[in-house]
Amino acid sequence: MNSAWNLKSRFRVLTLLCAACLVLPFGQSSADGDFSDELPRIPATPPEQAIETFTVAEGFKIQPVAAEPLVASPVAIEWDAEGRLYVCEMRGYSEDRDEGISRIRLLEDTDQDGRFDTSVIYADGLLWPTALFPYKGGLFVGDAPNLYYFNDIDGDGKADTQKLVLTGFGTSNVQGLMNSFRWGLDNRIHIACSSAAGEVGRPGTTKTTNVRGRDLAFDPDTFEFELTSGGAQHGMAFDDWGRKFVSSNSNHIQQVMYEDRYLTRNPYLKAPPARISIAADGPQAEVFRTSPVEP
Repeated sequence: MNSAWNLKSRFRVLTLLCAACLVLPFGQSSADGDFSDELPRIPATPPEQAIETFTVAEGFKIQPVAAEPLVASPVAIEWDAEGRLYVCEMRGYSEDRDEGISRIRLLEDTDQDGRFDTSVIYADGLLWPTALFPYKGGLFVGDAPNLYYFNDIDGDGKADTQKLVLTGFGTSNVQGLMNSFRWGLDNRIHIACSSAAGEVGRPGTTKTTNVRGRDLAFDPDTFEFELTSGGAQHGMAFDDWGRKFVSSNSNHIQQVMYEDRYLTRNPYLKAPPARISIAADGPQAEVFRTSPVEP
């Protein structure tokens, strides 16, 4: 059977190679010629015109508040108590992580017209920043594998101090990094740990906690943390009643029905998953693009 399979496999590979040779005339490489007319590029939409390209649900309205050059490559935003906007700029995406070109920007609306007009670099030299949360005049920043707390002491809009709070968050998949810092009714900051997970612990200690398939909540004053139910990919929020909702690339809306730590008191109980899909159209819902298709 193995010999027959190998013979078929070799024949299939040979057929593909022959077909590939027939694509281009003899002596011509794919680098020859100018194919730009066959692959027209769609130009970027200027910021002042971009608002016209959006379609929003009935009852909602969208307004521009910031654009280039005040901000670039945003992946997460949060407002502080003064109405200033902190932005995670994940520049270079995955390819340039080791260059440390990502950063946090601080935007401010000085004339109170509803649009930000000033921008400063609050923290620089970051790797893969994906989440942030203002707290007591400072800013928690998730930059896997680390969770930092930055603080601006002299009030110039730029962080003067940097403290490592937790470390060990996974970095194996740039699409599965920790994200979505949210304030909970338990007065803790909750973190979606995503698919990269990790072995998380306090700096300077050997004790770590495996967060795979779970999320995490930590006390912003003591930095003590605890595992919570969740473990979705990217996106997490609480409603006014403290109910938790999470999201994944292939399952866009899920609800965490209970905290599974309560069930650890009975090791013999086989319980249903804490996280379930609640999408009316099911997981992997069909997507309908409105932008033109680019070759």
